[in-house]
Amino acid sequence: MYQWLRRMVAIAAVATPASTVSAQAPPPPPPPPQEQEAEAEVQQWIAEIQQIQQQLLPVQEKALQEPDLQKEQAEVTDAVKQAMIESDSTIGPKIERLETLASEARDAQEAGDTEKIGQLTMEAQTLQPEVMQAQAAALEKPEIEEQVTEFQANLHERMAQLDPNAKPLIDKMKQLDEQVRKAMGG
Repeated sequence: MYQWLRRMVAIAAVATPASTVSAQAPPPPPPPPQEQEAEAEVQQWIAEIQQIQQQLLPVQEKALQEPDLQKEQAEVTDAVKQAMIESDSTIGPKIERLETLASEARDAQEAGDTEKIGQLTMEAQTLQPEVMQAQAAALEKPEIEEQVTEFQANLHERMAQLDPNAKPLIDKMKQLDEQVRKAMGG
């Protein structure tokens, strides 16, 4: 939905160097079996949501080619970004740096420079937690949440118009999302 967010997520998805995985802290002790089952179920729901998102991606991209939705998406993105910056003035430059890193990562990927991709990924991974936290805080603001919800509704409506198979998938994704939220105490 957010172009700059898509870009920073794309950097992390391009390559995760083994050094960043092995340098992490040791995992916590395993939870009791009942909690493990609940966590496994939540992970299954999340995987299903991701699968549905992949199925919906072509129709979503088609819907987002429409000028009205592009305008609304830009307005929502700007509102989220502005709310993030209002909450933390240091976030603006971090977002800009992530956008630059995404561009550099695309160039490095086209050039086949895996070393450069690894370096860019590591830098992006240091910036992402703060930016994601600021985004989460912005999305909790009622006025931002309202804008995002309205945009999503308009996008989903247009997707359903473009492809009759989209509506049941969107409904299923919403249902699974609600189950995940409830399971995670939200």
